[in-house]
Amino acid sequence: MSQVILNRGNVDVTELQVEQAGSASCEVITEAPLLDSTKDYVMGCTSCVVPLTEEPMITYDVNNALLFTVRRRKHGVAANTAADALALAGDVQNCQLVPGYKIFSVTDLVTFIANWSTRFSNAVADRGLSADGAGNTINVNEAIAANHASIDRRANNLQGTRLLGVSLTPGGVLQITGSAPFWNNFYIQTTAYCRELLGFSYAALTISWVVATNTYSNTLASLLAPDGTIAVIPVASRILLANTHNTINADYSIFRKTEERMRISMEVALSVPMNISIVNGVERRTHTIFSAPLQSDIKSTLRSDDGVIEDTTELTLRAFQGRVHLLKKSNGNVQWYPLTSSYAIQNSRVEIYVTRRRFHSATSRWYTDRKPLAVDPDSVWSASLKFVSVF
Repeated sequence: MSQVILNRGNVDVTELQVEQAGSASCEVITEAPLLDSTKDYVMGCTSCVVPLTEEPMITYDVNNALLFTVRRRKHGVAANTAADALALAGDVQNCQLVPGYKIFSVTDLVTFIANWSTRFSNAVADRGLSADGAGNTINVNEAIAANHASIDRRANNLQGTRLLGVSLTPGGVLQITGSAPFWNNFYIQTTAYCRELLGFSYAALTISWVVATNTYSNTLASLLAPDGTIAVIPVASRILLANTHNTINADYSIFRKTEERMRISMEVALSVPMNISIVNGVERRTHTIFSAPLQSDIKSTLRSDDGVIEDTTELTLRAFQGRVHLLKKSNGNVQWYPLTSSYAIQNSRVEIYVTRRRFHSATSRWYTDRKPLAVDPDSVWSASLKFVSVF
């Protein structure tokens, strides 16, 4: 780290203020040379404010849009095929991200999944269940009338049982909770991206009561018969309505991988030393003069009284949205870069980039992606560049 003394005598200090709207790149053209060509300079970024309105925490990718698919646990049919497919109006059996819904925080993502689970539950409740699919009912393993209180939260003045729901622990672990009729008649198929993003281990989420071992099982083996079809659920193995073992927890916190944005960086078209980095196994050289990682600040509060934990817990997190001040002049943590030439500098270019972690659907692996910052036409980013002469 270089040290610059600004109050030393005979020091030439020049500051360039840059503001750009609607683009990640700013062309700088001055009427006169910016610096004294007889002196040597170092430069650094002392302030940077960027808009993140068009850069949400999770970006939409059509190849990774699908998270969940609810399928019928109909005994005797082949699992995860057209035979056990569930067809509901609007494909509500599929939980998939949509381009118009921007996710800036974990709260946005959990709210999206929770709203989907409500729509799914209502769609199933409106049709009802049966063992033969007569009428408009859903062909599963047991018969429950449409809008019955055991499958419809809206029944009995909102005193009914919701079929499917989601929740989040104070530590950020996602929970999927299904009622007894749900786990007896349906299971959830997850995608590779869903398992990585939300933290689930199994491709199929299911709950089965195993009579032989007198335990519950969440494995795919408990769902299938030896011939690979969905196994018959004996009456003794059906989950009872009053059973409380109906929740599947993710293996790790949702905060672990939901934040795609890694850092915001700035490049200048000036004669400064190149930064060498190895990204995805490929060497890259850039004229980066500033880089700021995006850190997630998470606070979890749990209250207890006389050794009894209260039902309500609080989870607070920072959401990067709107204009974000990445570097302030008062911070003082400036990285200085030497200019190899200060002669006749009148034209230059300043660019803002965002580096993300992205998931490759074909390889099921994460990779690093670096692109110019997406800037709304009405949004403005600004930066201050300081040039200080040296001896």
